[in-house]
Amino acid sequence: MERKDCDRRDVQQESKPTGAAMGIACMWVLFSAPSWGWAQTIRLCPAAVVTSDQVKVVDVAQLEGMSPDQVSQIGEMVVVSSPSAGQSAMVTLAELRSALSQARLNLAEISLKGVTQCCVHRPVQEEAESQRVRSEQDEKENRTLRGQIRRTLEERLTDRSGRLELSFGANAKDLLELSGPEYTFDIHPETSRVLGRIGLRVAVRRGQEPPQIEEVIVEAVQMREVFVAANTINRGQIITRQCLTTQERAFRDVEDDALSHASAVIGQQAKNCIHTGEMITAKDLTSQVLVRRGELVDVVVDRGGFKIRSVGRAMDKGILGDVIEVRNEASQKMFRGRIVGLQQVEPLVENGPQVAGSEKTGKQS
Repeated sequence: MERKDCDRRDVQQESKPTGAAMGIACMWVLFSAPSWGWAQTIRLCPAAVVTSDQVKVVDVAQLEGMSPDQVSQIGEMVVVSSPSAGQSAMVTLAELRSALSQARLNLAEISLKGVTQCCVHRPVQEEAESQRVRSEQDEKENRTLRGQIRRTLEERLTDRSGRLELSFGANAKDLLELSGPEYTFDIHPETSRVLGRIGLRVAVRRGQEPPQIEEVIVEAVQMREVFVAANTINRGQIITRQCLTTQERAFRDVEDDALSHASAVIGQQAKNCIHTGEMITAKDLTSQVLVRRGELVDVVVDRGGFKIRSVGRAMDKGILGDVIEVRNEASQKMFRGRIVGLQQVEPLVENGPQVAGSEKTGKQS
């Protein structure tokens, strides 16, 4: 099977005996046994890299609250065939659920979480070795308490365009290196904050021993590429691409209104004088009409660091931040989207996927 540009394609598999089918009875017994008392969870990741001809559960998902035997058995299950070398494909939560169901797992006892689809990339041969090393390092990190805290905080971020940097106290070093599957972790933030100083209550369990409760303090900072003035921008000046450059800045508050998309800045009017090197925020700009009724707009969806694009037609006009009705040109379905730039709309979460006929444009800059 060949998948290109992350286009979803239904996977038809022949019903013939395989090595995996021989383990169905064993898997049924394994998951009919009493659980450890902690929720068994399979969490689909937003992106993954594979180097073999098959995409396995362990490639695209993290398994939590399970015994080492369960992790080993489920992790080797095949979900779909891999894309061709150098290509990418979407693996959906529905495909993962179907693979688990075919193995006769009791899905009533397993919670499927994470993103609705994972973008799987298969590198060309010369990339494979370096990708494999990085993948092994990432996998090892993800199994530690440090990695699971990172994932917990990343999932709470609404803007994932930057990278999350975490710092802990020196006395937490040994605790943070504890790793699964020997240890399992139940992490509960004690505040609604997603950046800055965050207290965590962590239940650490080894095997079937009673959990040990630990208090962990983490300082979370999001590093993002934002636009700054390349030269002095005078009050009332219309901003062009030549007025801008980018710099990486640290953010400790999600409410910071720095702008990281060129389409949200170019064509706007400066409300105040912006000096060279100053970060440009929404408060510095007077909004101009960015989308007009009846014109085609670029519909952009962020999926785990990849931008997925399609084309829609605006049913209303609006300025930056306005929510308007948009018609998907491929499906003709209507949905609501927020204006994020010049002729650019981002679907609201309430719409679900609205990117039929979309294409993957790569990592965000």
